Amino acid sequence: PMGRSHSEVIEARRAVPDLSEVPAPLREQIAWMLEPDPEKRPASMAELVPSAAASARTGRRAGARPAKPASGGRGGLIAGAAALALLAIAGGGYLLIGSPDGGPADPDAGPTPIAEPQPASVPPPQPAPDPAAIRARLDGLAEQFDCAGLSITLNEALGVVVTGFVSSDADLSRLVAGLRAIPGVRGVNEAVSVRPWPFCAAIGVLETQAGLEPGVPGRPALRPNNPSLVYYEGNVLVVRASATRLFDGYLYVDFIDKQGSIYHLFPSDRRPDNAVFAGQEITVGGGPGGHPGDHALAIGRPFGTDMIVAVSSPVPLFPALRPFEEPASSYLQALSGALTEVSRQGTDPVASYVFITSREPR
Repeated sequence: PMGRSHSEVIEARRAVPDLSEVPAPLREQIAWMLEPDPEKRPASMAELVPSAAASARTGRRAGARPAKPASGGRGGLIAGAAALALLAIAGGGYLLIGSPDGGPADPDAGPTPIAEPQPASVPPPQPAPDPAAIRARLDGLAEQFDCAGLSITLNEALGVVVTGFVSSDADLSRLVAGLRAIPGVRGVNEAVSVRPWPFCAAIGVLETQAGLEPGVPGRPALRPNNPSLVYYEGNVLVVRASATRLFDGYLYVDFIDKQGSIYHLFPSDRRPDNAVFAGQEITVGGGPGGHPGDHALAIGRPFGTDMIVAVSSPVPLFPALRPFEEPASSYLQALSGALTEVSRQGTDPVASYVFITSREPR
């Protein structure tokens, strides 16, 4: 032990410690390595080898040196064992001065260079968003959807507000994804309904050829007998319809079902005269609370969404009554042509619509 206090440790290092318990063949080499004066210690491992130790110790250093052993294999073995023992006793000192590849360190080599930290890469500044370019992309996206009616607004903060309808859930998902993918768009506020065919086709005809700007009064009114607009199997549908207040004319009320059929509720074979005054209200549909003699409109299967349409025109749309029931595809084509012809005469027709939902009995 070197001592229990700092002074004892310092005093112990002033002389070679007691090596009496070290084997004699190793004692002198170990004493040489433990010399208190660094100038008296071997400068390298080569000086511990008998063939080099004599010349190295004689030429450069003073002090005790180990005796040169007799030539032959045994002396070499003792010297090698001494070197190995010194390494073991020194506690791995050779490892501390060795090179990274396991060989002896080069005393002339400089310190290992340390790589300087590289500055973090900074992305180039992005150009400011161009509202005109964004607007063009929005318009192009809206044109990609069939049987749809979309209104897309770009506000000053480059946020998008989109309203209207598309014909399927898949189209709605594609629309929202497309809006969010446009570079420069900062948020999407979506209020788009899904209206499958034939409803999307009917809305397209009515809004483009018999619509009014939002907030402008004058559309005909539709008030089904259930304010919730939800009907159950066996319920009877009765509708109160009011003509536009913009002019005297002719009122048309139709029922469009989810399967693609249209039922002409007014005028009908039971009430062929549909001339009305401006703002006049009529009742459509037979049964309790309905108009006597009208067809009773009982709710039945299949359940889901249906559409009621009202059109006010200053002149008759058709020269004769249409059948009570007909395919939506043929009627919507005829309606589009009739609305176009009436508009050419100087006064545009106006229309409105409402959706109801049918369900199984409670």
